[in-house]
Amino acid sequence: MSGQQVAKIIYFVLAALSLFILGSRIMASDTDIFRLLLPAAILGFCTWRLLTMDE
Repeated sequence: MSGQQVAKIIYFVLAALSLFILGSRIMASDTDIFRLLLPAAILGFCTWRLLTMDE
């Protein structure tokens, strides 16, 4: 397994975990913007890295 494949797996796992945390906080009606900001930022960063990473 190459280093780039490992990085993609790590970014995917981080994005999935951030999406889960974001969804659970929204479902719990935790609408404090600062508590939603970190998982949303991590999700956006990981998605961006996955989409822009060279093959």
